[in-house]
Amino acid sequence: MVLRNGEEVPAFPLERKEVKNTMTLKFKKEKETKNTVRFQETVQEGKPPIIGTLYLQKWFAGEADTINITIEKE
Repeated sequence: MVLRNGEEVPAFPLERKEVKNTMTLKFKKEKETKNTVRFQETVQEGKPPIIGTLYLQKWFAGEADTINITIEKE
Protein backbone atom coordinates (compact mmCIF):
# COMPACT_ATOMS: atom_id res chain seq x y z
CA MET A 1 0.00 0.00 0.00
CA VAL A 2 1.09 3.55 -0.71
CA LEU A 3 -0.34 6.91 0.31
CA ARG A 4 -1.86 9.09 -2.41
CA ASN A 5 -3.61 12.30 -1.43
CA GLY A 6 -3.73 11.05 2.15
CA GLU A 7 -5.48 7.82 1.12
CA GLU A 8 -4.00 4.31 1.19
CA VAL A 9 -4.16 2.65 -2.24
CA PRO A 10 -2.58 -0.54 -3.63
CA ALA A 11 0.94 -0.12 -4.96
CA PHE A 12 0.12 -2.23 -8.03
CA PRO A 13 -2.65 -1.80 -10.62
CA LEU A 14 -5.80 -3.85 -10.06
CA GLU A 15 -8.19 -5.34 -12.58
CA ARG A 16 -10.88 -3.78 -10.40
CA LYS A 17 -11.21 -0.04 -10.89
CA GLU A 18 -11.37 1.86 -7.61
CA VAL A 19 -12.23 5.53 -7.31
CA LYS A 20 -12.86 6.66 -3.71
CA ASN A 21 -16.07 4.84 -2.70
CA THR A 22 -16.78 3.40 -6.15
CA MET A 23 -15.56 0.13 -7.63
CA THR A 24 -16.26 -1.42 -11.05
CA LEU A 25 -16.16 -5.21 -11.29
CA LYS A 26 -16.07 -7.32 -14.45
CA PHE A 27 -18.11 -10.51 -14.87
CA LYS A 28 -17.86 -13.24 -17.50
CA LYS A 29 -20.83 -15.31 -18.71
CA GLU A 30 -20.68 -18.78 -17.18
CA LYS A 31 -23.99 -20.54 -17.83
CA GLU A 32 -27.57 -20.02 -19.00
CA THR A 33 -30.55 -21.40 -17.12
CA LYS A 34 -34.20 -21.33 -18.16
CA ASN A 35 -34.80 -17.66 -17.32
CA THR A 36 -31.42 -16.36 -16.13
CA VAL A 37 -27.78 -16.01 -17.14
CA ARG A 38 -25.10 -16.77 -14.57
CA PHE A 39 -21.99 -14.58 -14.56
CA GLN A 40 -18.79 -15.15 -12.59
CA GLU A 41 -16.66 -12.28 -11.33
CA THR A 42 -13.17 -12.12 -12.86
CA VAL A 43 -10.59 -11.52 -10.15
CA GLN A 44 -6.83 -11.27 -9.98
CA GLU A 45 -5.10 -14.45 -8.89
CA GLY A 46 -4.77 -14.53 -5.12
CA LYS A 47 -7.51 -11.94 -4.55
CA PRO A 48 -10.93 -12.87 -3.13
CA PRO A 49 -14.07 -12.03 -5.13
CA ILE A 50 -16.28 -9.21 -3.90
CA ILE A 51 -19.55 -10.51 -5.35
CA GLY A 52 -18.61 -13.87 -6.89
CA THR A 53 -21.60 -15.25 -8.79
CA LEU A 54 -24.29 -12.98 -10.21
CA TYR A 55 -27.58 -13.99 -11.86
CA LEU A 56 -29.33 -11.69 -14.33
CA GLN A 57 -32.65 -12.19 -16.04
CA LYS A 58 -32.27 -13.25 -19.69
CA TRP A 59 -34.44 -10.38 -20.92
CA PHE A 60 -31.81 -7.97 -19.54
CA ALA A 61 -28.58 -9.90 -20.09
CA GLY A 62 -29.40 -10.74 -23.70
CA GLU A 63 -26.39 -12.14 -25.56
CA ALA A 64 -23.77 -10.34 -23.46
CA ASP A 65 -20.62 -12.38 -22.77
CA THR A 66 -19.29 -9.91 -20.20
CA ILE A 67 -20.84 -7.26 -17.97
CA ASN A 68 -19.48 -4.55 -15.68
CA ILE A 69 -21.06 -3.73 -12.34
CA THR A 70 -20.24 -0.51 -10.49
CA ILE A 71 -20.66 -0.46 -6.71
CA GLU A 72 -20.78 2.75 -4.69
CA LYS A 73 -20.30 2.70 -0.91
CA GLU A 74 -22.20 5.32 1.11
